Amino acid sequence: MFSVAKGAFAVIDRFDFETGGELDLTWKSSLAKSKGINFSLCTRTEWDNFLSINDTTADICVAGSDHHSEEYDTTYTSYKPTEQVCEITAVNFLDPILRGYKVKERERYTLVITNCGTCEHSSCFFSSSPTTSVQVRYSLTNPSCGHLSLSEQNNPSFYVALTNVWLILLLVMAILTLRQYLLSRRMQVAHRSLPDEVLAVQENDGQPLHIALTIMVLSKLLVSAITAYWWEHEMETGTIPLYLTLLSNGAFAVSECLLFGILLLVSSGWCTLSGSLDLEEARTMTSSMIVLLSTLMFFSLYDNAYYFISLLVLYFCLLPKTFAYLARNVDGSICPTGNQKVKRIGRTGQIH
Repeated sequence: MFSVAKGAFAVIDRFDFETGGELDLTWKSSLAKSKGINFSLCTRTEWDNFLSINDTTADICVAGSDHHSEEYDTTYTSYKPTEQVCEITAVNFLDPILRGYKVKERERYTLVITNCGTCEHSSCFFSSSPTTSVQVRYSLTNPSCGHLSLSEQNNPSFYVALTNVWLILLLVMAILTLRQYLLSRRMQVAHRSLPDEVLAVQENDGQPLHIALTIMVLSKLLVSAITAYWWEHEMETGTIPLYLTLLSNGAFAVSECLLFGILLLVSSGWCTLSGSLDLEEARTMTSSMIVLLSTLMFFSLYDNAYYFISLLVLYFCLLPKTFAYLARNVDGSICPTGNQKVKRIGRTGQIH
């Protein structure tokens, strides 16, 4: 649904057409309450000329002859603008040219709706009269990429390729994690006679980190697969169902939280300098991630700027913390706490 005041115009959509691309527009509002509505389709240069029009009433809203619409079974008045500034200029919404019109150029087009209104005096076009709300169903298609704009035509194949890359990476991570697990078990069996301190070092072999990274890669794979399906669905139908939008936003939010959560853990020394986290740090990280994930999941219900603002909050909150942990690690200020003791295995195998 679009709202446009009398004597004014509104942009419906912008679309990158290739030669032979098609516009198909169907009227869905009441015919009796929609008099004076017309449409224009302009290239980028023509759109600049359209914006330079000073008087919409005098230049665009010029009544022409009457015609009969067989599809809508009614009579309508065409418009004869003083200058054809666009490829389609001021075409009545009942004109059959809007059904299956093929564009002439490979160009970005702007679809515009203009409300010329109906009044005995021209001054009424610029009065504070209420706007007219109209319902329009339209489709913009290209021969090679369906309902996708030319600037988006490579998105489906890109995300399919990206999904394959994440799948390969997931298989590699799974193999490495399994190999590390089997190697760790084999070493534990072979060195049962070693002191407990040595066995403790061997058990802290980074296996939990391998598992965490594998889960993160799996989340990226799911996000990429959902996005690929998202673009395929839009290319075929031109519409995106609400459930798919929510699923895509929610999966991306979870994936980003997993990524930054792992970065926080690694930067704090988990599975690199120490096999465990300080209890206070673990609580802080957990509560922070829960709050951030809840915020992202809430805003994922709204497919607008608020969702992307919440992502920026995620980056600004976690990135400084990550770099702070890294700086402390480099300075050697993070040490195991609690009952743990710092132990180093020298080249001779002795514990110092």
